[in-house]
Amino acid sequence: MPIPTNPSPSTPGGIAATSAYTGAAFARTNPGIGRILTVLPIGIRLPSVDEAAKADRDRPRRYFRDRGFPIIGMIGPLWKNQEELVDATPRMLQAFPDLTVAIVGGYEDSASLDDRIARGGLQRHFLQVRHIPRRLIPDVFHDLDLS
Repeated sequence: MPIPTNPSPSTPGGIAATSAYTGAAFARTNPGIGRILTVLPIGIRLPSVDEAAKADRDRPRRYFRDRGFPIIGMIGPLWKNQEELVDATPRMLQAFPDLTVAIVGGYEDSASLDDRIARGGLQRHFLQVRHIPRRLIPDVFHDLDLS
């Protein structure tokens, strides 16, 4: 549905997205929304990436220095079904026996997550970092092969 040029009180006068990625997704599914869309980034601005270095499986890691390829990770307040990632890990280990899953940030039910990891015998494949200084987050993203 196109957005009217002169919006009524029931039509939004503006729309905010929390990233360019979500803004682009809104615009793809709502043609014409771009003229009232504003991106208000709430994340951390990351420095530009050296694509060749990032694609190197053997690149030196900056934060997870004792880990190699592959590192799958997530950063932030965690409430997005991390337990399902634990359940999927044994299958991923078949293809990537040296896999590391890095969970960086708070997790309200860490005892449940810890128990699930232990029940699967996956402790050596999981790293849980409850808090890191904000200035180190770009280093964590540098290390992740999949985020």
